Amino acid sequence: SRGGAIFNSAGKMDILGTADKRVVFEDNKAYVGGAFTDVYTNNAETFIKGALFEENHAGADAGAAGFYGKVDVENTIFRENTAAITVDGVTADLGNSDGGGAIMVGGTSDVSLTKVQFVGNESGARGGAISARHGTGYELDIDTATFTTNKSGNFGGGIANVYGGTVNMNNVDFVSNSATKAGGAIYNGKDMNYGGSTGSMSTNHGILNIAGTNTFTGNTAGEFGGAIYNDNGGTINMSGTNTFANNTHGEYAGANDIYNLGTLNITDGTTTIGGGIAGTGDFVLENGATLNIGTALIQQGTVNLDGAIVASAMNSTSCS
Repeated sequence: SRGGAIFNSAGKMDILGTADKRVVFEDNKAYVGGAFTDVYTNNAETFIKGALFEENHAGADAGAAGFYGKVDVENTIFRENTAAITVDGVTADLGNSDGGGAIMVGGTSDVSLTKVQFVGNESGARGGAISARHGTGYELDIDTATFTTNKSGNFGGGIANVYGGTVNMNNVDFVSNSATKAGGAIYNGKDMNYGGSTGSMSTNHGILNIAGTNTFTGNTAGEFGGAIYNDNGGTINMSGTNTFANNTHGEYAGANDIYNLGTLNITDGTTTIGGGIAGTGDFVLENGATLNIGTALIQQGTVNLDGAIVASAMNSTSCS
């Protein structure tokens, strides 16, 4: 079944509440889209404002909502929803899950999330809060958001972006999110694409653009990338003011902010790291950008430093 409360198969739909009187979706259950889902093939368009999605559950994808068409969400809270987690009345189907403890973004979808909160959502697969499996040329825009204590049993405690689509972030805070494998806050790269049926590995890789003022605090990964894991072929472009603190990963049993195997570009603004950048990818600090590293290390396959590095201490092994 799809959409435990609402299945928008065609046309336009507005779901409108306020901060004082929210539209509440609670304890709904489905195989895909615990509370809501739409269908991109029928050009569905949805506008959601002032809603609360709480304790909804999906056996496979999209614990609260599956977004496959054009969707705009404002001033909405996603709290304690689950996907691919066995709970009362729902059996997890990990073998066919695209994840997304709160939201699944898939297919030919353009999705905008503004002034949203993701708290305590969980996926047995990837994307504790959001799993983005939208195609090349399609975008997920996230503006003014918080991701707190979301969990993934695989990749991306807060967000997993895996199928060639673009994720644009502006003014987002990630606090105490966790992933069993990689990317305590964010995983950007590739993964299995089920689309609700059979699975195949995605051939494209995620693109992540980070702008504005963003913080990554106390996120953890069991293997690599305490805050962010950028897989081989993935691209991350960072600008604005970004602050990383107290992020850890299990591979080295210690501090780590970013594990990069792809391309990591800091294009502008000031980025402050406390746990370092590890991996064998390509790191570029462009002219006009500043990286504050304190005593942290930068360990990459290639390093191109045209911008300014501010360090408390540095030795011959700090950049490699």
